[in-house]
Amino acid sequence: MFHLLLPCDPQGRLTHSLLPFFSQFGPVMTLTERGLRAPEEDCFLSLWRCGPFARLSAPHPVILFGPEPSFCQLSVPQDAVVVLGRDHPQARAFAAAHRLRLMDCSASPQASLTLSSLEQERAVLALQRSLVTLGGETVEPQEFFVEGFGAMNPEDLLCGCGVLLLCGKLPFACEKQKKG
Repeated sequence: MFHLLLPCDPQGRLTHSLLPFFSQFGPVMTLTERGLRAPEEDCFLSLWRCGPFARLSAPHPVILFGPEPSFCQLSVPQDAVVVLGRDHPQARAFAAAHRLRLMDCSASPQASLTLSSLEQERAVLALQRSLVTLGGETVEPQEFFVEGFGAMNPEDLLCGCGVLLLCGKLPFACEKQKKG
């Protein structure tokens, strides 16, 4: 199981936006600092909405900072990855200070993952450099499509797809959908 930390999302906007999208790829467990919010049956991802002083010792966590910039003193393992959806100076500083891997998912031409096109029912994303998943697989630069993201805004979609790439769920799930 992979672990996604969502600090700086006190109202849960990001959690509520991403949960239905992630659930298309397998069972997702949601947690808050108060405890479990869903059963732990064969989940591929645990979504943990936490405060700025949370401590996580699980291996390979992904950290996706919420939209509200905040001072953050998370305690995370050295193999954590920060997914960055926009220029978020606090997230960049946190990643640099802790020597964590950073995955930029934005409209910037320099981003690791960016949008090539966006239609109502389908988006084409471009992975612009090789990426090593949390499972150790290498995904080469390529374009791939995603569907079923509903009314998600493009920033949340990019960040969600970045998390799914790191978990090894994209672009492989999309390729299976095309064949099936």
